[in-house]
Amino acid sequence: MNPKRVLALQPRLWPFALAVAFTAAVTVAGCVSAPEPINSIFDVNWDLMYVGDGVEAPCDVEGMVVDVDLLGAADGVTSHFTFACEKYHGKTGVLPPQVYTASLRLRRADGTLLSEVPPLDYQILPHGVTSLGTYQDPIVFDIQSFEFNWAVYENVAVQGSIPVTCQAAGASTARFIYQGGKEPAVTIDYACAAKRGFSSAILPGTYGVTAQLLAPSGKILDNQTNTVVVDAVNRARLSPVPFTVQQ
Repeated sequence: MNPKRVLALQPRLWPFALAVAFTAAVTVAGCVSAPEPINSIFDVNWDLMYVGDGVEAPCDVEGMVVDVDLLGAADGVTSHFTFACEKYHGKTGVLPPQVYTASLRLRRADGTLLSEVPPLDYQILPHGVTSLGTYQDPIVFDIQSFEFNWAVYENVAVQGSIPVTCQAAGASTARFIYQGGKEPAVTIDYACAAKRGFSSAILPGTYGVTAQLLAPSGKILDNQTNTVVVDAVNRARLSPVPFTVQQ
């Protein structure tokens, strides 16, 4: 994602009859009408992309949230809003019309920061809705993730290792266990026949990765370990794991 990305400001005004702000008091039957309430809000839209390849990523972890902090240029007040990531959309509460510096961050349920967008300035309009990203052009969070790939081979005495199907190898599950830094280990099981799988969002760092091929009974048919260094620029796409079973 280009850090200089600029999102177009796209205000959407309420119907004319409701949006007109009277500059003079209106007297009806001897009574002075009350001023119209301010109903200015931000409409926030976002999406996730895998770093390095621009492929859309899912909000696939329960509790993942998008934090929005809005610093008012005129009053110096910061308003904070939190939205469930999987909604991909949210509306703020009512805000005073002024210029705001918007800071958006993607976090896990435990508060761990996964991605953030460089602060951007937006002018919110009175009596209307101002877009922070749109459905067609959302704010984008770049995230890192493991892409696992594997193949299954059988070690035959005469021919050596030959490719076989998961069924022929008696395998049902490809299991990947990864652990980085002080974070707890994460275990993900995939159907062996899928031959590819993706992890949830991860942080840059050094990871220990264990790949296991399992039989339906849970017996481990093959076990391989590796150390992987993950950066914030290139997708963590691991080399295919050559699971090998004995004849």
